[in-house]
Amino acid sequence: MTDESQLTAVSETVSHLAARWAQADKRILREVFPLLAEGRPVPVERIVAAAGATRSSVEEALESGRAGRDAEGRVVELSGLMLGPTMHRVEIGNIALFSCCALLAQLVPALLERPVRVESVDPVSRGLVVLDITPEGVTALEPREAVGSFVVTAPNAIAGDVGANFCRHVHHFTSPDSASAFAAADSRRYTLGIDQLHAAARMLYQEAWSG
Repeated sequence: MTDESQLTAVSETVSHLAARWAQADKRILREVFPLLAEGRPVPVERIVAAAGATRSSVEEALESGRAGRDAEGRVVELSGLMLGPTMHRVEIGNIALFSCCALLAQLVPALLERPVRVESVDPVSRGLVVLDITPEGVTALEPREAVGSFVVTAPNAIAGDVGANFCRHVHHFTSPDSASAFAAADSRRYTLGIDQLHAAARMLYQEAWSG
């Protein structure tokens, strides 16, 4: 894949992801992320108070935003940020949350407007990739040769099972060799540098959550 075609593929996939939340009230949903960052299930009443909205408006936003709920109706996941566990641990101060994939893990600092540490398990080598990320970018990376993966998508696939058609393909890897072995198992996958993956996360923030 050439650099130009890769940029086009990333942009198209980001647009497919953003479309999942296109009809949701972002003003309300943005209030959920800092509440999730407290590390506990979030009662709807707390979102109502934080957003200054009616309960029916909050319920509609959560449904349109495809929020994950527990048996008591509390929010436990939104936009890939969840109470856990997954292969992508996101440390926010002394609280640990989890992300569905490497892209969403890199999106968290922009959503919360604060720095995080991400610890991801390489699905091939089983080694650990550690990133310190601020809203401005990745400030530390271990190992230094770590890279990421991405996947070509179609709108109907992302609108359906986003986990199977996107999340399970997007990881951090301890080395280019590890990422290449993962990508070789599926023709839709390709590798990205960590900075490129972060740029895709910023692109998704702009398309889906800013404003």
